[in-house]
Amino acid sequence: MAIAWTLSPFLPGDAQELRYYAPLGALLSMHPTLMRSLRSALQTLAGLAVGIALAGAVLLLSEPSAWTISRVIGLGSLIGGMRWDFWSTC
Repeated sequence: MAIAWTLSPFLPGDAQELRYYAPLGALLSMHPTLMRSLRSALQTLAGLAVGIALAGAVLLLSEPSAWTISRVIGLGSLIGGMRWDFWSTC
């Protein structure tokens, strides 16, 4: 936005009088990208939390073995593949 503000006087027309439109345009064009990055970060954190919870459940409830780990991986894959309404609103 600072770059847009700095370069706006060099634009033709009434850009000198309406300099605030340049950073506003930069902000509006970056907003979808910012929200997409935020949504991706939240999804990653949620996935880590679910994975940690599942691993903790295996350690607390049973002995880790190929059978229990494969079941937890399958359960984690099912949870990861679910469609959550929260993520579509972000």
